[in-house]
Amino acid sequence: MSEPQTTQGLPSNKVKGQLTSKEISAFLNRIAEFTEALKVPHTIFISDLRHDKYKLTQPIPVSIEYEDDTVIVSFYDVDVYGTGDDIQEAITDLCSQIIEVYELYSQNVNRLGPVPTREWKYLQTIVRPID
Repeated sequence: MSEPQTTQGLPSNKVKGQLTSKEISAFLNRIAEFTEALKVPHTIFISDLRHDKYKLTQPIPVSIEYEDDTVIVSFYDVDVYGTGDDIQEAITDLCSQIIEVYELYSQNVNRLGPVPTREWKYLQTIVRPID
């Protein structure tokens, strides 16, 4: 006798609505575990500030993390981060924060402490106004 065909790892007779509540619960737990595995913090590079006045001179590394339903994208070299409901929204927020810090530092160069001075020097190497 041949084995029953399977769909997504379940016997075909189970796919047609014959799962028990225990089997459904176990399957949902497997889906939840898989989804959580996708939310491992990781680093990507962005090369665009998504702004019409400023651009990046080189790609920068940003860390993507998840906290509950919020995506957090951090740029540790300048200690700024953006948040959003998804990665794109969080990256857009981060880019706005980078520009805000750039403009703030550029207007207060003579009043910056040691850490902001270091960050300002670095920002000057990676952010350029668009002509």
